[in-house]
Parts: sequence; structure tokens; C-alpha cells
Amino acid sequence: MTTKTSIYRDEYMTYAPEGETCPVCKTAIGQLQPARRGTEERASAAPVVVYWHAACVRKAADK
Repeated sequence: MTTKTSIYRDEYMTYAPEGETCPVCKTAIGQLQPARRGTEERASAAPVVVYWHAACVRKAADK
């Protein structure tokens, strides 16, 4: 069974590139808003880099 913690791997705090959207709350991440960088595993391809709002990382881990 795959859990959220194995799907989302939180790496470090940074600033997201322009145009990034948080996969948890589905809202844009502002240019000067701190974000967590990590990877999201995909079944048929290599992991993809994603950025989350800092508060949303905790929400994803709780699910």
C-alpha cells in the first residue's frame, strides 16, 4: 500500500519558481512566499519536483 509519506518527499525550504501551484490546496505560490521543495512519485515515470506552501506540507502528511 502506498501512503502519502511515500508519495510526497519533503526536501527543504526554498522559494518556488514563478507559476508553481501547491498540489495540496491548488493555489498559486507567490514569488516571495517560502515554500517546501520535494518530489512526487509517479507510477509510470520518474519522480517530479513539486513545491508546497509550508502549512500544506503538514496537511498532506496528516492525510
